[in-house]
Amino acid sequence: MTGILARILPITDFYLFQSDVQQIDTISYDVKTLSTLLDELIEERATDDPSRYRQRLDVLLGRYRQLLNSIDEASQRCTVVIPAKMIHENSLQLNTSLENISNAPMNFRDLSDVRTAVQGQIRVCDVLENFSHQINELVTRGNELIRQPMVPKYVQHDIQNIQKLYNEKIRSAQDHLEKFKHLLELWERFDANKRRYQQQTERLNNELVQLKSNQKSIISFQHEIDNCKHLRASYTDLKLILDENTQYLQTISSNNLLPYENLQKLKIDYDNMLEDLTEKLRIIDEFLQDLIHDNNKWTHFNDELKRLETLFREIGSMFDAKMFGERALEEKQQILETFNREVQSEDTHLNTLRTKYKTFSSNLTDQERQQAEIMINKMQVELEQLQEQIEKRHERLNSLIHQRQELDQTYDRFIIWFEDKQRLISPDQTIPLKTMEIERLLKKYSDVLNEIKVQRSTLNNIIKLNENVKQKLIRRINNLEEILNDRYRQLNLANEQRYEFDRIMTKLNEWVKSIEQQIKDPFTNDLQQTTNVLKEKSKNIQV
Repeated sequence: MTGILARILPITDFYLFQSDVQQIDTISYDVKTLSTLLDELIEERATDDPSRYRQRLDVLLGRYRQLLNSIDEASQRCTVVIPAKMIHENSLQLNTSLENISNAPMNFRDLSDVRTAVQGQIRVCDVLENFSHQINELVTRGNELIRQPMVPKYVQHDIQNIQKLYNEKIRSAQDHLEKFKHLLELWERFDANKRRYQQQTERLNNELVQLKSNQKSIISFQHEIDNCKHLRASYTDLKLILDENTQYLQTISSNNLLPYENLQKLKIDYDNMLEDLTEKLRIIDEFLQDLIHDNNKWTHFNDELKRLETLFREIGSMFDAKMFGERALEEKQQILETFNREVQSEDTHLNTLRTKYKTFSSNLTDQERQQAEIMINKMQVELEQLQEQIEKRHERLNSLIHQRQELDQTYDRFIIWFEDKQRLISPDQTIPLKTMEIERLLKKYSDVLNEIKVQRSTLNNIIKLNENVKQKLIRRINNLEEILNDRYRQLNLANEQRYEFDRIMTKLNEWVKSIEQQIKDPFTNDLQQTTNVLKEKSKNIQV
């Protein structure tokens, strides 16, 4: 028993308890010795008055036995109560010690505080682990004591309470340690992502500054646009880092790993990174849109210059004799008017292009700027040349139109003359009997044929300006000339025959007159008859 108490009591309490036990043992020994002394006293005094002494001795012995029972009961109670008291005192001391052990605080300023808290919590767990032997020994002694009779009820209560408190402390310490370790892991990842974000952001910001500085000396808009898109994609990839930090913050918040104030500090860091990334994306999006806009303007500018160059070339080619000369004057006039409107429109468009060029020329390289200015000046020169050419063509066309109007009048007069001369061709092809009539017709036909020769020059002038009437007029005038020539030949032949006939008739008349004068005989009637026959034959010949 003494050995057990020596294990569970402090040294001072153990010595006090040992002294009390020794006193009880001494009293018990003295009582037992008293019994022997009484026996000896009875034997020694029995000769004087044995009965009286026996009675007194019995009373004394009864009181002794009663005292001995009381001493045994007290001794037995001391062997239970005193250890129970000691267990109670020890449980109170352990309870106080355990209550004084607290987990590491959760107020963190930065990641180093979390690491310090983890180390402190590990020490708390170690301290609690050091109490394990004392707690187990106290519980073991308590359980042994509980099996003995007359054990106070508070012993079991003390044992249960100290076990419960210790288990709660161990569980709380372990939970806090796991929580701190989890928090440390999440915070380290958050902090590592923050450093990685800052490093990559610094690099990307330098690239953005370089990209914006290249704006004054862009070699290729498309190349810069591709670089800008690549840079934007790199900035967008940083959102994955922030998304990871969002998950870390959600885990910390949902598991209550940090107090509200500390969690807000991390959220402020996250919000600052997100705001910075959003602002950078906004800046690079604006810059990208500016590049795309400038590229579109530059592309549109070049396309418009090429379109103007092609248009001027097409307009110039329309003045080619093969394409422009074969058209009617009205069509030429419409083409020139269309060209004039287009050139005026393109002149305005070229001025607009020149104005637009000034808005983004600062973004071009010296070579591109020089090339663009050369193209603009070239287009301006070609435009002025086209305007001058159109103006000359327009003047020439007006002159031709005026000539054609005069020619139309000449043509109308020619047609009137032609139709008038065509009426000379009578459907009656009978040759007049009189020579004078034949000569008159011959002279008239001769005059008309001479007029035809003169009118052919007029016809040629008409044909030069209007090829469409060439075949028709040539065919008609040739037909007229051919008919008139045929008629003229017929009349001329008839006229020659008429001259020959008149010559014969003259000779015949002279012969008849000679005969009439010479012959004055009875045969006059026969001669007259013969003369009439000859005249009749002459009429038949004329017919």
